[in-house]
Amino acid sequence: MSLAFIPLYIQLMGVESYGLVGFYVSLATVLSFMELGMGTTLNRELARLNGRDGSASLEARNLLRSFECLIWPGSLALALVVAGLSPEIARYWLNGDELNHTELALAVALMGAAIAMRLPFAVYSGGLCGLQRQGIYNLVLIVGATLRSGGVVLALLWWQPTITVFFLWHIGIECLQSLLAAICLWRVMPGKGSGRVVFQWSAVQRVWRFSGSMMLISLLATAVSQLDKLMVGRWLSLEMLGYYAVAVAVASGLFYVAYPVNTAMFPRFSELLARGDKPRLIAVYRRASRLMAVIVWPVATLLMFFSAQILGLWTGDAHVVEASSAVLSVLSLSVAINAVSLLPASLILAEGRSAPLLWVNGLVLLALLIVLPDALAKWGLLAAAGAFLVLNICYVVVYVGALYPLFRFSETGRWLIADIFPPALISLLVMWAAKKIYPGWQGEFAMLAYMIFSLLVVAFFATWAVRRELFIVQKPDAGQG
Repeated sequence: MSLAFIPLYIQLMGVESYGLVGFYVSLATVLSFMELGMGTTLNRELARLNGRDGSASLEARNLLRSFECLIWPGSLALALVVAGLSPEIARYWLNGDELNHTELALAVALMGAAIAMRLPFAVYSGGLCGLQRQGIYNLVLIVGATLRSGGVVLALLWWQPTITVFFLWHIGIECLQSLLAAICLWRVMPGKGSGRVVFQWSAVQRVWRFSGSMMLISLLATAVSQLDKLMVGRWLSLEMLGYYAVAVAVASGLFYVAYPVNTAMFPRFSELLARGDKPRLIAVYRRASRLMAVIVWPVATLLMFFSAQILGLWTGDAHVVEASSAVLSVLSLSVAINAVSLLPASLILAEGRSAPLLWVNGLVLLALLIVLPDALAKWGLLAAAGAFLVLNICYVVVYVGALYPLFRFSETGRWLIADIFPPALISLLVMWAAKKIYPGWQGEFAMLAYMIFSLLVVAFFATWAVRRELFIVQKPDAGQG
């Protein structure tokens, strides 16, 4: 949804206003640390308590109620703080040509309110995933995405095609999505009737160390991942930020196929670690890694080699194609490498270890703060994309090394050589060949048909490379369906 309607957003509001939308996405990601790690903590705790007795169920319900009593007032406070700082943010961070200072300040204040309404959803969605109720979680996401991305187009058409209307609509839908997730989670929480549900400070204290670590990781990781957008908005123009945001939006579409695998696996890792079932844990981890590689790399290589054609078909804007196509190619490779690092990072967190993630994010952030301003001045948007590529390579190296206490180096080598490398290499080679032998057919339909055919061929060969390991059906655990 968010990808499909971007051309309409640009057409209705203009590329400068869409640059503000890109700034909003970055700001929302950076401020996601204000959720204080409660979503991931609740996810892990509910997965670990899965199947235990009634007292554990009451403990889980009290933890959820305690987190609720913290996240909603905290979200309101965040909205007020952003509103108070909005004039300064508009004055010193955003360089607008078409939008004046008052319009920019109002937009930033509305961004803060929309972000505040989104934060509780992170807690409730973490609980749904911890209970392994991904079906309900996805249903809430579908409803929210449809109303948010598609509904705002109707608001812009029927009301006013302004950035103010855009963010007012988002505030309402973010609030609705959080409330809907809350209702769904409480309906499926175990242990109904096991006792009175109350706020318990002791429940918060029991998990505060892990939750605090997750908050710091979230703060550092989001600062690193969004620093390129924030720096582009600071050192270049809103128009250039708009072009960069288009490339980021398309490349980030890869996360929509990568995150479901990671979301499903994190509570499973936590459950298997709590049981002490290491053989099954290794088997599940490696099989999930193969699935991730088969899903991500064919799409990533299509975006890399056909970036100009995809942007041309999607936006129909020659200026966007010229400014964003090379950036999209680099970002697509970056996101694919990032997807490879998701499962190792989740396994480290499922163990309850956070130090490796804290260290790597802190060091990468420091390096980017030193290097990126000069790089942007010399090489423009490609510098930001290149920085994102380097940091994701660092993630993979550090996370794989951090798994040594759990896996032997020989097991890690098999993971890289047998699970990750074959689909990646085959996808790169076959898609490169598909681009080289393109017969040059004219017309949008012919180009689209050729890209779809190429994607299917690459996906077939990538799957074939790990077919035996990927499709082995293992017996379920006792009590599992």
